[in-house]
Amino acid sequence: MRTLVWKSDTLNGREVYRSEIIPVCFPAGVGKATYLASWTWRLRTIRPEAVLLMVGPKGGIRFVNLGRCATIAEAKSICEQHYADGCINVRSKQTEPLTVAATA
Repeated sequence: MRTLVWKSDTLNGREVYRSEIIPVCFPAGVGKATYLASWTWRLRTIRPEAVLLMVGPKGGIRFVNLGRCATIAEAKSICEQHYADGCINVRSKQTEPLTVAATA
């Protein structure tokens, strides 16, 4: 499986990374997914977090928190491992629905 291509950006003086948009199979059609490695506020502290953002074919949005990390590099690594493990159904000849977003 191929690796993720990251785009960097700055938000409020903090680095934010997002992957390219990945076409994903949903029960109702084809949607989009992207991984985010960014800084977030939780319990009065700022820490890097790895997130999977999915947009269904009907426009519904789902966030899947993949974990909090010590560094942005670790957050990117968690996203890449999730993608490499095949945890999302990338659009191909497969017809299996994406189980995470099945409750849209």
